[in-house]
Amino acid sequence: MYRKVREPDWPGDVVFPTGRRGALPYLKEELAMGSTTDKIKGLANEAAGNVKQAAGKALNKPGLEAEGIAQERKGEAQQMVGKAKDAVKKVVDKA
Repeated sequence: MYRKVREPDWPGDVVFPTGRRGALPYLKEELAMGSTTDKIKGLANEAAGNVKQAAGKALNKPGLEAEGIAQERKGEAQQMVGKAKDAVKKVVDKA
């Protein structure tokens, strides 16, 4: 349906069947794929962080516990990024 244009002035641009230029279809595709990945990676990091925290408490290793807290926060942030991408995708889809 779309074809890529390989011109130096328009890198990664597309030409719509009507001849109009734009990058919106690629933006939609990236947002759709990336949001799910971010949410899954976020859940994995959050779970791993919780395991590290528990291990750090059980083994009385504050460094491991702190590492677990940091990884859990990283996972929470990744999930928020995924949710934000979903919100942007909804706005782009309405446009």
